[in-house]
Amino acid sequence: MLCCKNTSRPKKFTVCGIVAMVSGVFLILIAIVLPIIIYGVLRSSVPPQVAVSRENEDLWSALPGDAEIEIIKQHIVYNVTNPEEIVLDGARPKIVQMDPIPYLTVENYHDINYTKVQIPSDPKQNERNAAVYRYTSSNPLYNNTDVFPVPEDYNKTITVINPTALGVWLSLKQAPKWRTQLGALYSVTVDGLGNSLLKTIAFNLMVDENFGTSEAVKASLWPASDDVSVDVNKAKYMREDKTYGLNNPDNVAKWAALCSIDPVEKIEFQNEIFTYFGLSTITIMEEATNNFCSLVDSTVELLTSACPKMGDQRCAPADFAYWQWSSSYFTKLPALGLNKESVSQIDTTVLGYPEISYFMSDLLNRLKKTPYEKTFNGIDFGSPKSGKEYSHLFYIPPKDFEGLLPESSLFNIDTLAHVFGQVETMPDIFDNTTVEVDFGVYSDITETLQLEDDRRTYLLMLWMKKMLEITAMRAQEGGDYLKTNLNGVAAGGIQGAHNWLSREFPAYLYGNLMATSNANDCEKNIRSYIKEVEDEQVPRFCNDTKLDLVSAESYGFYASLYFTRDPDKMNYIYESTGLSEQAMQGLLTPGYYLERNLMTAMKKVKKVYASSFCKRSVGNFCSNRELGYAQWFNNSISDNPPKPLSPTSDLVALTGVRHYKPELRSYYERIKAEMPEMNFDKAWEIISSGALYNNKFIGDILLETESEGDLKIFNTPEFLRYTKMLMIQEGIGGLFIQKRVKDYIEGYEDPLLKQTSLQMPEEGGEPTIDVMSAIINPNDAVQNSTGCFFVGDDLYNLTRQQCMYENTQMIGGITQNRTGIRSTETSFWYPWKEIVPLQGTDAGGFSPLMDGPNRLTMFSSDVMMPVHFDYDTSESVHGLSSWKYKPDNNLMKNGTEEESNDVYYAGVHGVLNVTSTYGAPAFASKGNYLDINYNKHMTPEISDKEGKIIEASKDKDDLYVVIEPWTGATVKAALRLMINFRIENDYLFEEVDDSFFLPYVYIKKEYSLSASQIHDGFGALQSALTAVLAIRIIGYGLGAILLIGGGFLIYWAIKIKKNDGLSVYSSVDDPQPETEFKAKEPMLNNTEHITIDQTRDD
Repeated sequence: MLCCKNTSRPKKFTVCGIVAMVSGVFLILIAIVLPIIIYGVLRSSVPPQVAVSRENEDLWSALPGDAEIEIIKQHIVYNVTNPEEIVLDGARPKIVQMDPIPYLTVENYHDINYTKVQIPSDPKQNERNAAVYRYTSSNPLYNNTDVFPVPEDYNKTITVINPTALGVWLSLKQAPKWRTQLGALYSVTVDGLGNSLLKTIAFNLMVDENFGTSEAVKASLWPASDDVSVDVNKAKYMREDKTYGLNNPDNVAKWAALCSIDPVEKIEFQNEIFTYFGLSTITIMEEATNNFCSLVDSTVELLTSACPKMGDQRCAPADFAYWQWSSSYFTKLPALGLNKESVSQIDTTVLGYPEISYFMSDLLNRLKKTPYEKTFNGIDFGSPKSGKEYSHLFYIPPKDFEGLLPESSLFNIDTLAHVFGQVETMPDIFDNTTVEVDFGVYSDITETLQLEDDRRTYLLMLWMKKMLEITAMRAQEGGDYLKTNLNGVAAGGIQGAHNWLSREFPAYLYGNLMATSNANDCEKNIRSYIKEVEDEQVPRFCNDTKLDLVSAESYGFYASLYFTRDPDKMNYIYESTGLSEQAMQGLLTPGYYLERNLMTAMKKVKKVYASSFCKRSVGNFCSNRELGYAQWFNNSISDNPPKPLSPTSDLVALTGVRHYKPELRSYYERIKAEMPEMNFDKAWEIISSGALYNNKFIGDILLETESEGDLKIFNTPEFLRYTKMLMIQEGIGGLFIQKRVKDYIEGYEDPLLKQTSLQMPEEGGEPTIDVMSAIINPNDAVQNSTGCFFVGDDLYNLTRQQCMYENTQMIGGITQNRTGIRSTETSFWYPWKEIVPLQGTDAGGFSPLMDGPNRLTMFSSDVMMPVHFDYDTSESVHGLSSWKYKPDNNLMKNGTEEESNDVYYAGVHGVLNVTSTYGAPAFASKGNYLDINYNKHMTPEISDKEGKIIEASKDKDDLYVVIEPWTGATVKAALRLMINFRIENDYLFEEVDDSFFLPYVYIKKEYSLSASQIHDGFGALQSALTAVLAIRIIGYGLGAILLIGGGFLIYWAIKIKKNDGLSVYSSVDDPQPETEFKAKEPMLNNTEHITIDQTRDD
């Protein structure tokens, strides 16, 4: 080596070794120092943790510009196989797990969207700039690729729990027992077809008249606003958006939640609209709310203005009744200020309870028909009386009324129960035309109700019986006929809507009812309807599709004629059949043929149920429609139901209307044990009689009326069971509802699935996003922020906010708690037993520059508490070095199993943020029904389709986030949660000792950034980190080689010096002894060796 030239060999090795070691140390120092310098540059480039605004946009960009996120999702749904036993017997739920439904969702996100959000709890800074992402489109690729084939069960109908009914049920539990029972019944018809009809018409009209253009939207919602944020572009967005755009009547119907009398529902939706459209302030949103609701009120008023008061000659009584009934949906909380005298004037006013006008109108109409009834039954009821004779029956107490209602009031719950008990056994003039009727059986009712004589009481009772039947009929309203006609209702404007209401709606209802019992017997019915019809005229009726009395439409034609006296319809009959004017008048006489058949139709259906003859008949003595009812009934009460009429028979189609469900079997089986003499006819009568209590006037008035003493039928086990069945099987779709798997999943029609699987939380304050979408969130989520912690909603929607309590930052919220059917109170609450401090970022934005794999803390919206993630392993995501974190296995256990997790707020409104759209007591568990085993006897028995019990496995239920440590960005994640419902014990589930659980949906969701997204978003970082890695490899590797090589050279030099003497010259001061030299030998050139002495001499 050059450094060792002209040097002895040991010295050469020593010098070269030292040089090599110094070079190695130098390279290692470079490998240490240079990365520190590069890291310093990286640190200075990482965006600071600030609330993002337009001014500091250059400081952050997780994924600049548009971003496309592919999310692979799987849903597993559950088919409940024993719903009736769960409800009535408290049986352990038996559930079949269906095949997974896999699909891919591609969500496209655009650039930053700026807005302002209000901070309710921060008086100094009540507005804050916020930058949020919004996805512009979500494209679910359902089962259209080889990776996602169509599942076998995709179109199968299954039974699933109904969160809406469950939420209503629990809210009713807060009321006293008797109110709960009535409230449950009231919920069945709280949104009857009359209400839905009027709403549909109103919303169609509003689209045309108020939201036809973007300018119209702005003028309708903000007629006087000068806020620059509410421009035509914003109005266009609000008009054309697919989800909430006001150019669609269905979306306008969603907006109607803004007009709800329930403050929680109203505020919840108000904030959803506020954040969805990025409105600038709550004030702007409130202005839009007020103006929208005013439009609804004015539109409904237009719809009802054609009948401003009872007695208006432009309106038939039936029209007025339906309008009044329908408009009750929009009635605000009424003032109970009427007295006995003012009730008599109710026919001229539309007060807080228009149903009273309905009942008064209908009752007086019944009284005015008595002369016609006299003509065929031979009974003299006397002259028609004025409404004043009956006005006291509808007495409403004033606000400060503290005593009992008078016994003569039908709103006295005890009186009402007694009267309707008598209705069940009253003689019927239509069925007893030749038998003398003893009206004396009503003498006690006459005295109680303070009426003049028993015959007048009978008329009242007859009217009340009619109310029973009409109410039962209302529960069956609906069908394709309405759906078809509603599409064109608004085309004729206000007048067209009035015409449809007055003509088609009542005709449809009565037409269906009449067709139910009379179809396929045209000749007989024509002769029954029209006594004066000639023999040759009968075929003309029966051969005309409008007049043949076979279909519901033809019966509707006659019913419409009865209600409206339409001259066009009358002329059509004249011209088609040649019917005489006398015969026509007989057909239309009120209370005569047509009305008599209307009443008979209501009774005939019930008689068919008990007819064993019809069950065996195949059309000889019973019509197909009647036979259909008989088959349906037999299916309900038989363990081995007969085969249907044909393989394609549809009983709903056969009957024409949706009629009674199998609750008769359930009721009969249970009441039979207590009442051995019970038969199906009596059981049916009991169930039918309960229909009256669905009337909305009971829900509005009786629910707020105190009554002392025995509540009679309301306290009987029979009524309790019936109430329970009605609420669960009929109320709001029932506790269990049937859906196709396709409908349950595809399109996310179920709001709970939307909330738990598709929709992201609305961002506000510091930008926030959920774990699954954290990658689109900038790195600005402030940990342990000193500002307000706020997410998109205001104080009345179970919103969390940051507060100071005993000098500790914590999370709490303000909500409206329901204390009764109508009453609420505002309270501040903590959903935990102990105060939980605010820790971690809000859902997915983690701190950059993490000093090693430390524990991560994230605030979870689903469970309203900080969630801790611990380091699991390193992972490379398309070449990007990342850290994988997983939560503790106890994360989602409930408070019974893990006391520190006792945070589930399962009150009226359910677990926070998970089911706030329903108010049902849902809870999420980490994994497939793993966290409900502590109460094993009520844990559902879940099996696969082959019947094999499925055991829970934690290996299948992973939950993790993969973080790029330099930026804190989530580059990969998986979320797998089970959404369950818990039903706690209460007196309506008397067999349930503790509580039981029902799985709702098992959601698996996972995504990973693509290689191109990794390159675009983290390319510079990857290059810098790659350079650091190369420097370290070169520095540490070559430096180590030089250090080792240099050390070896020095070691070798020392070894040579010690062990290899021939490698240096001997010293003259240390001659070897002569005796040790060998004898002389000739040298190579034949010369002799020179001796030492000779050498000395020389």
